[in-house]
Amino acid sequence: MPNIVGVVFHKGGKVYDFDAGTLELVRGDQVVVETVRGTELGTVTVAPREAAEDETTASLKPVLRRATAQDLETVASHSALRTDALATCRKLIARHGLEMKLVDAEVMFGGGKVVFSFFAEERIDFRALVVDLAKALKMRIE
Repeated sequence: MPNIVGVVFHKGGKVYDFDAGTLELVRGDQVVVETVRGTELGTVTVAPREAAEDETTASLKPVLRRATAQDLETVASHSALRTDALATCRKLIARHGLEMKLVDAEVMFGGGKVVFSFFAEERIDFRALVVDLAKALKMRIE
């Protein structure tokens, strides 16, 4: 039977189930998992439990590993990159004269992609902004 743990990616965020396999994890452990968005670092918030026979666990993605010191350093370095990405995006929004409010930026664990969140009263064509951001940051932009 699969060993299921609950993992959260952001404080106060939704808890997602993953297959812990043979890993012995406890609440508070930081783990690296594969998600639909790519490889991410999360925190175990629900202690491991065996799946009941009636639970569908075939679609559960596995916990790849317990986070290493290098994984934690990578996440810490993304904080500075996130700050730079936000500043660059704000500057380019102003340069393009777009009526939008930048809410947040998230640098994905692998470091190859930045996801920006924004708010706008009306629909905005921001394709030129995305192209300029990709050139400036040398990363994939969503």
